[in-house]
Amino acid sequence: MPLARKTATNMHAMIGRKSMEETPCKKRRTKRANAKHKTALCKRYDRPEGCPYPDCRYAHGSEELQGEAITSVAAQRQLIRDQVEQRQKEQYISPSIKNQNTLPATMVERYYTQLFALNVMGNESHDISIQMHSNRLCMTTLAPSHPVFQETILSVDFGEKLKENKVNGKKKKGGLFLIPTTILCRIRCHSGRVYEIPSCIRGALLEINERLVDQPELLKHPAEGYLVVVQPKVAEIYGIQQNLVPMGDYELLRSNLVSSNDSKVAAGEESECRLHDLSVAREIETPNPLEV
Repeated sequence: MPLARKTATNMHAMIGRKSMEETPCKKRRTKRANAKHKTALCKRYDRPEGCPYPDCRYAHGSEELQGEAITSVAAQRQLIRDQVEQRQKEQYISPSIKNQNTLPATMVERYYTQLFALNVMGNESHDISIQMHSNRLCMTTLAPSHPVFQETILSVDFGEKLKENKVNGKKKKGGLFLIPTTILCRIRCHSGRVYEIPSCIRGALLEINERLVDQPELLKHPAEGYLVVVQPKVAEIYGIQQNLVPMGDYELLRSNLVSSNDSKVAAGEESECRLHDLSVAREIETPNPLEV
């Protein structure tokens, strides 16, 4: 009887040790669970009541993501939502020190993430602006520091493939896929210089600004002088924002060029107005020979 009890006790102890030890299947499950630690977004974090778990192992926002999950589709959409919320908080901007009144932010500042590609194709100060909307559509324009603002623009020539580009359906499929080195257009100036403008990002071409063909001077107006509208892939949004320069860094790097270009553009417009006023004054002062 004591031997039987001892044998039973030993058997129960062995079974207990086996249950405490991790089986291969349990090890795999634990490994998969640990691999998801901070590499996936919490599904309850976006709800109004928030995440009920204080020690949640999932990421609460894109800034907590780790590993390769940053490039996932869910992470890219969360990144866009976070940027929209940040812009909504910053709807009012502080003007210069002279004017202490707050000014309402422009449409671009509210809904677009402004990014810049500096010295494209190895050319100094040839900067391109990529304005990314909250719906991930990107408008490609010239940055204020681009030397074309100091020129007199004669024409803007888009390539034949870009002119023949057509998209179909609600999701705008069938557009020409662009790579960063794709030439969007060639800008010809009065000085004889020709500027080639590359795409700088990957994505499907949705439309080109055909108004620039007939009115090339619109290129100097940020609101109407965009070149193309591009739709990048959702999974590449984070990479695009990491490879380009944000607005704050661009202002620090190009503050002198932007101010000089703005002054030259304003001086050119003022000189044109003066010439127009002088021509009108001469017409008034010159007598009509028929009346004499």
